[in-house]
Amino acid sequence: MSFANDGVRQNISMSDMIKYLTTNQSPSATSGGLLGMNEVFGVPQYSEFNAQHDVGGLYSVRNAHTGLRGGSSSGSFSTENKITFSSVYGRYRSGSTGTPSNQTIPTVTLNTATANSHGSATNLGFDKLVGYSDCVLTTDPCGQTRGAKGGRTSGVVTLNPGFFETQRDSTNQGRKPGDPTAGSGQHHIAYNNLGFSVYSTYHNNQWSEVGLNTITAAGDRVVVVAHAGAGGTMNTFTTTDPIYLRSQTGASLSGVTTTTLASPFKQETGSDDWMAVYMATAPAGAARVGVNPYHSSTVPYLFYVMVVKGPYVQPTVGNYTVKYTTPESAITVANANAANFHPSNASGNHRHQGFIISISSSAFFSNGHPSTLGSIPSTYGYDMHFQTPTSS
Repeated sequence: MSFANDGVRQNISMSDMIKYLTTNQSPSATSGGLLGMNEVFGVPQYSEFNAQHDVGGLYSVRNAHTGLRGGSSSGSFSTENKITFSSVYGRYRSGSTGTPSNQTIPTVTLNTATANSHGSATNLGFDKLVGYSDCVLTTDPCGQTRGAKGGRTSGVVTLNPGFFETQRDSTNQGRKPGDPTAGSGQHHIAYNNLGFSVYSTYHNNQWSEVGLNTITAAGDRVVVVAHAGAGGTMNTFTTTDPIYLRSQTGASLSGVTTTTLASPFKQETGSDDWMAVYMATAPAGAARVGVNPYHSSTVPYLFYVMVVKGPYVQPTVGNYTVKYTTPESAITVANANAANFHPSNASGNHRHQGFIISISSSAFFSNGHPSTLGSIPSTYGYDMHFQTPTSS
């Protein structure tokens, strides 16, 4: 099942593509079971949520299987039945634990005068589509798992969510990253497939190598949010990088660059805590990240580890200083409309797609949610959400 998550070039099926790109979950030759080759290859993507902006560009709302086409200055637009955005890459790997490589999706020229007309395309090949997924996070574990892999392993705990849900549109057949009601079908994404992990530690100034739950392709970004559930001082790394990357065997990798996206910040509202955000630009082949609770004393830490697909991605931190001290019984949603967020300088650039990753974290002992907070309404444009009901 190479479309949309498994990157191995075998068992490639047109029916898998139909299930991912349309609402038809039982395709046949007489029931929506055929797609033109030009229908499953890349089309230009909108840069902004604005029907009058870019004639011929496409955008998708609420992760539906269809998309809307940008109109003329009058604001007219039409619906496209199937979309494969040219800003998304396939991710091919050889073998069960092979390192993935980005595959550029051939772009189809849109016929802007006719609805559902993708125009012509050349050099089409199913091999470019393996591992294709609209999800901003990696979705192919490449034979890897979560957990402590090296360095200090004692007391390093993997926290798995007690609640996980992916988005569905109004027909319960969403596509980004996949419909959970599709059973074991290829476009269902489970948490076990995602490049997102949560680890807790309780030690001081010792490195632990934890799994990424994938193998990086060149240009992927490994983002680590470090949250300390105590006062004291979260130290700033001055003589070493704040995180490092290793291969699946623990070998060093060349070509890694690290960045501090948010320096250690102490929030003194209620009980003191600290937070910082770090990023590493990965070469091909990273499967572990080194993290260190570098603190003035031994305190509980949470590390949120995510692998954002590259190579063209620019993560930034919007806000990491706000603290809520009163528990809630339901999820609070903010900036739910795509019109509230789009990349800056996006005009005319079809290779931009904005994503927001929000984390609500409590690193204090025995301070997790005792139960799930429930679903986000399907009318909001989220991809997925999950909740770990216990803290460190």
